[in-house]
Amino acid sequence: MHAWRSRLAASLGLFFLVASLTTWSPTPGFGAPPENPKDVNVVNTPSVTVTSLPAVQVAGTVPIVDVDGPSQVTPYHQKVTVGFEEGLVATGELPEVPAGKRLVVEHVSVLGQVPGGSGQEMIAALQIMAGALAIQQHPLILNRQGTTFGSDHHNASQSMRLLVDAGDSVRVVLNRTVAVGSFGGVFAVSGYLVNQ
Repeated sequence: MHAWRSRLAASLGLFFLVASLTTWSPTPGFGAPPENPKDVNVVNTPSVTVTSLPAVQVAGTVPIVDVDGPSQVTPYHQKVTVGFEEGLVATGELPEVPAGKRLVVEHVSVLGQVPGGSGQEMIAALQIMAGALAIQQHPLILNRQGTTFGSDHHNASQSMRLLVDAGDSVRVVLNRTVAVGSFGGVFAVSGYLVNQ
């Protein structure tokens, strides 16, 4: 029993000795002050001489085209109203993007309505359409805004950067969770057309 106590005392003593040495070690920055900076002299620097420069000639003029300036951009604003008396999904389609143009959608707003107090939720999205095929879908974030005039309102106002090529179109989609009563919404799509 006595040997155990002496080993414990020796171990504790060693522990405290190591702990005190690590916490009391000198802190950097308290040594001698730094020496004053000294100049450095570089010797044997080579000299370089250029004897002839090549001649550069430009023939004709270089055409400059303003591809994204105000003269090449056409503002784009469309409003699409969708709705049904019954059903779960309402869709509407924006006009096809003209040949030689690309549509850049920058903002979408949605006002969706379902029967007041029905507890229905709504989902909204934009789809890029190549003919009858939806090639991309972009969900919108709807927020319930309250009830007025007997309708529950779900709104979204979302910035984005959506590119739609010539010949393709944009479809707006509004879904609801329960097929009871009439529902619908208004989408406002803003952006611009550029040359493709």
